[in-house]
This record gives sequence, C-alpha cells and structure tokens, in this order.
Amino acid sequence: MSLQYPLGRAGLALLAVVAVFILILRINLWVPMHGDDYFYYLKGISLQGTLAHYENWSGRVVADFISSAILRLQNPLISAFLNSLAFLGLIGALWWLPRFGSRARGPYPVTAFLLLFATYWLANAALGETTFGLVGSANYLWTNLVQAVFLALFLRAAEPASHTSAWRTAALTALALAAGCTNENTSVTTLVLIGAYAWTTPKEPGFERGKLWLYVAAFAVGTLILLLSPGNAKRMVHYAEWTSLSLGEQLHWHFTHRFPTALARLWPALAVLLLLTAARPRLDHVSKRYVGLFLIAALVSLVAFAASPGMPRRSLNGTLMYLLASISFVLAASDASSAPARWARGTIMAALAACFAVSYTLIALSYRHLPAQAAVRDEIIRTGIARGDTAIEIPVFHYGRFLRPSSDQLDSPAHDGRAAQYFGTGARITSYHVTKNYVSAEEARRWRAAK
Repeated sequence: MSLQYPLGRAGLALLAVVAVFILILRINLWVPMHGDDYFYYLKGISLQGTLAHYENWSGRVVADFISSAILRLQNPLISAFLNSLAFLGLIGALWWLPRFGSRARGPYPVTAFLLLFATYWLANAALGETTFGLVGSANYLWTNLVQAVFLALFLRAAEPASHTSAWRTAALTALALAAGCTNENTSVTTLVLIGAYAWTTPKEPGFERGKLWLYVAAFAVGTLILLLSPGNAKRMVHYAEWTSLSLGEQLHWHFTHRFPTALARLWPALAVLLLLTAARPRLDHVSKRYVGLFLIAALVSLVAFAASPGMPRRSLNGTLMYLLASISFVLAASDASSAPARWARGTIMAALAACFAVSYTLIALSYRHLPAQAAVRDEIIRTGIARGDTAIEIPVFHYGRFLRPSSDQLDSPAHDGRAAQYFGTGARITSYHVTKNYVSAEEARRWRAAK
C-alpha cells in the first residue's frame, strides 16, 4: 500500500480545512460595506475614539477594536480573508477544545470537524449577521473565537501534569483578560463556568490550582471592564419600555417567551447533541462531566439574558458555541467500536450535508448580487451629494430565496443614517425596499416596493 493511513488521514483533514475555508471565503468576498460598518470605520482605533465609544456606547473593547481595525484596512480582499480565517479558527478551536490528555486523539477527526462546521452553519439563528457582516462578526464570531481558544488553553492548564512556564502563564492571563472583555452574555457565562471548574476540580499531585484562580481573576477583571462601561448605562435610555417593568415582570417575560423562543431557534444543535448522546457513545465519566458542563453553560447563557432588555437572534451565537463545545466532547470521546454511535454520526452527517448544500447554494446565489447592488447604492449617494440633495433614498439589499430567510441575510437597517458621515454629507440617507434584484438606480426605482 503506497499511502500510509496516518498520512492519508492528515491529507484528508487538510483537504477538509481548505474546502471549508474556500467555501466561506467565497461568500465573504461578496459582502459589501453596509450598516454599522460605516460607524465603526469612522470610530477608528485611536485611544481617544476607543475611550469615547467605551464611555458612550459599549464596553466590548475587543470586538469594537477588531471591527474598526479590519475596516480601516480598506481592503475588501484582506477583510474577507481575515473574517474567513476567524470562522475557520472558531470551528477548529471547538474541535480542538476536548482533545487533551487521554482524549488527544479522538476517533474520526475529519467527521467531527465537518459535523461541527455544518451544525454551526445550520443552527446559527443569525448566520448572515454574525458570520459575514463584519461588525456582527467581530461581536459574535471573533469574540467566540477568543472565548473558545481561552477555554481550550484553560482546560489544558488544569491538567494535573501540566506545568506552564512563566511566559505562558503571563500570556494565558492576558488572554483571560481579553476574553472577559468580549461579550456580556458569554463573558458572564464563561466566568461562572471556569470559576465552578476551578472550585470543584479535585486536588491531585502536580495540580496548580493557584494558576487556575489567577486566570479566573483576570477573566473576572475583563468582565467587569465590559459590564461597568458607562456606555452600557447610557444606552439603557433606549429601552424605557423594558426598564419600566418590574423585576418580576421582566423575569416572567424572559422565561415564558424569550427563553423557549431561543431554544426553538437553536433546535438543530440541540437535536444533534440529543441524537449523538442517545446513540450510546460509551463516554467515560470525565467526558460526561464536560458534556454536561458545557450544556449547562449553554442554558446559563440564556438565563443570563433575564437582565438584558433585548435578546436578538444574533445574541444566541454564544449559546450555540457552548452547545457545539458539548457536541465536540461527545465526538472526541465516543467509542469508535460503538455501532449505534457510528450509525448516528453517519446519519446526522448525511442529513447535515444535504441541508448545508441547499443552504449554501441559496446563500451564494443571493450574495453574488450584493457587490453590484452596493455599487448602485453608492452611486445614488454620490449623485445626490453632487446635486446638493438634503435627503437621499437608497434601496436595501435584495435577496433571492433562502433556506432560512430570517437567519441567512445580512443585517440591513431600514435607516442608513450612519452612511452620511462616511460619505461626507449632511444629507439624510434613508432606505426603501425593492421587489427584485437591481443593477442600476433606474431599476431600483422601478422595483420599489409599495409601502
């Protein structure tokens, strides 16, 4: 036999990674500048702009820096490449998360990677906004990547035989601080997760509990920086309807409406996890603990929204990350000799592959028109500025059919006022809907939707 199995498996893994990257890059290359991109481009990465944003709008220091830094490159090719790399990195980090210690070489690594990728794609409640829109990606994809990498390194540092050097301890401490500043929902949840882990992990010879608590403390500092942002408090004025409710009314609304709605939106990931565990994968006690721990983290992340005035679809990306982590532990620890588990993996993978093929094709057919539509929108704005118009109307992006219309399109606000400052005009820029694809301003006006 000319090809040894390890080399063949490595080649297959490389092929899978490259294929996923190319598929994501192709979509990202079609995504134009839109919506909040204008605002975060103008914000920039200066210390003054960062502090002003922190004091007046958001404590998401990491996400806000990433979005502004990439937009400031003003290179769509590099932006698409970096965003695709972040997507690949997140799936890779979730795949790598459980593979340490005795679980370093789990069965069927390529299948596990592709299954995680397809589940993320099909279970994401706001795929377009959180994964392809650059600002949304910075807030919900890149931040999850930081969290997943931190969690993977934290679990490795918690291994009894693990002895980290001073510089590695410093690097992980810095990463813990940054991970705490990522996203309110996941930061609070991960802090509870690692705190409970450090508290309950039994003492063993060589176990460096002090370093674990150092990472927990650094993460807690980052979370406090995030949550105590003056901008968060100032932003609450936009949610007077929510703040006018009593605590009991807020909790009732959250647990009777928002909580079950969120679970329903994440049903593909929940179904995959349920089917995999129901197939008797013969997990050891330690692996069961991790599976349960991340499943609980997913539920805690939804409970944490009880304190939030809003729970948009995009915010469920953090919960999805914890569910994928739980799935990853099942896949990494499954007994390869378990026939029901092998059958379940094959059946699930076939179903996900079929649904993914349909979803990806429909997204590609819609997104390929976006660059031309963006050019038309920019032309209308520049023409209006040249005429001295005080009000300029541009068409929203028009999409074709999607497998999941509410999830797969980009965030497209009805009012594009932030674009005015980017284009250097005092004109008020608003949007209108269209019924068909357009390649010129005349066509956009012709296909204008009736109010």
